[in-house]
Amino acid sequence: MISADEAVQWTTRLAGLCAAYMSVEVLIDRQHYADHGLLGWPVMRSRHRALVASAMAPVVAALLRYPVFLAMMGARLVAGLVLAALAPSGDLRTALLALTLVANLLFQLRTAFGTDGADQMNTLTLGALVVDAVSNSALVRAAALWFLALQLVLSYFIAGVAKLRGEEWRQGRAPTLIFSTRMYGVPPFGRWLGQHPRVSWLMAWTVIVTETSYPLVFVAPPSLAMAIMAGGLGFHVFTAFTMGLNTFFWAFTAAYPALIWCVLPSA
Repeated sequence: MISADEAVQWTTRLAGLCAAYMSVEVLIDRQHYADHGLLGWPVMRSRHRALVASAMAPVVAALLRYPVFLAMMGARLVAGLVLAALAPSGDLRTALLALTLVANLLFQLRTAFGTDGADQMNTLTLGALVVDAVSNSALVRAAALWFLALQLVLSYFIAGVAKLRGEEWRQGRAPTLIFSTRMYGVPPFGRWLGQHPRVSWLMAWTVIVTETSYPLVFVAPPSLAMAIMAGGLGFHVFTAFTMGLNTFFWAFTAAYPALIWCVLPSA
């Protein structure tokens, strides 16, 4: 379907777009990162002694203090947009990927709360892209693409197993409960699901079966592999619109070009 070069190019674009989107979210909620905010550095640094009393503490503080932290997020935003729009090559690509990766790592160091699987997936994707860019090797490029494909499938499989172990998911009540919340739900839809428990049960088991069976994508015929991947993408579109999990859509979609390259033969 696509070549390794095309897979890397599309992964670069989508990973850059994800990093840019995450930066916009931080900049919009910047008051939370001020010294007096909920995620202010004076409080966040106190969770580890090394962030307060070690030899590197002043250097880390200089990078993560407010408003320098916002400048770093602004730099990640610009780098991500350039990667998304241009997918540059050579030294510029390497520099922009490295900048975005470092900004991601510093963000996760600064913020003990509020990060999720999307942040982790984007960081892993950028890390694989940096390794590929530095190596300039076809073998390393193939390894990076396989790493991303396996990471994507493993993420779905583990999520499915975790749901399978949950009683609320097995009994089909989880969708009703989730969509009834204010944070991640659509309360009217949650109430409707409460009145139609069979639909909630069907939704729960559709997600469980899809996620736990996702590794079959590596051995399935091309048509079935495409259907499995379409189901995964459809799941992210649905959760982005209904639950507001927008960063999950971009973070996990960025690994799909790698998965397509791994499971579908090139034309």
